[in-house]
Formats: sequence, C-alpha cells, structure tokens
Amino acid sequence: MKTGKRLDEEKKRKLRQFSSLSTVIVAVATLLVFWTGLYVLQHDVFKDYYDPERHTIIEQDTETLEVYSWKDAAGNVFTRDSATVRFFPYGIMALILVLMGFSSGLHNTLTNSYAARLTRETVPETPVSVGQQRRAARG
Repeated sequence: MKTGKRLDEEKKRKLRQFSSLSTVIVAVATLLVFWTGLYVLQHDVFKDYYDPERHTIIEQDTETLEVYSWKDAAGNVFTRDSATVRFFPYGIMALILVLMGFSSGLHNTLTNSYAARLTRETVPETPVSVGQQRRAARG
C-alpha cells in the first residue's frame, strides 16, 4: 500500500488495527454468507442431492452407510452419477471462489479507504527548495 509510507507511526498503528478489525469482520460475514449459500445450493439449486428429509434410500452400503441411490416424492431415482448430483461440488467450489474474490476486494477497499482518510489528515510536506525553483523558473 503506497499511502502507508506517508503516515507517521501513530497513524500506521491505527491502520494496522483497522486492517485487523476489518479482516475479522469480513471473515465472519463471508462465513455466514458461505453457510447461507451452501444451504441455497443444496435446497434450491441442486434439489436432487441426497437430503434425508426429502429422499428415501433405495440402495446403501451396510458397512460404510454410503448411500448409492435414492428417490424423491415423485418417484425419480438419483445416484451419485446424476448430473445435478455430480455438479454439486463444482457449485460449492464456484461459491467459494466468488466469496474469496468478493471478501478480498471488500477488505482491500475498506483498508485503502481508511488509509486515504488517514492520509488526508496528514499535511504533505513540500520541500522549500522545490517551490523556490518553480518561482525562479517562472519569473
């Protein structure tokens, strides 16, 4: 971050503290959105993924209890090879990637805007010799 070089030690400390706080807030918000998105994916987008409340088991391994096939209330039979079931992990992966990008961008935006606010409070120091050189060149 370029603005960090122009801040004094007190403002750098404030910036680090704000960055830590915003990291925690963005992480908690992202986790909540992830669990909500996971629920929506499982119940609204990939409705055929096995849900014990909505499906009846047809075939299951007795030792590992792995479910091989199940059916819904309409009598449709699904397996792990069904398209809507097979793409569920890819839906989760897409959700994670979108949330990672969004949360990273949000954290960077918050931190940079706070750093800009701190920088505006700092009066930039202009060397006297630069101002004198400009006046001498003009006139």
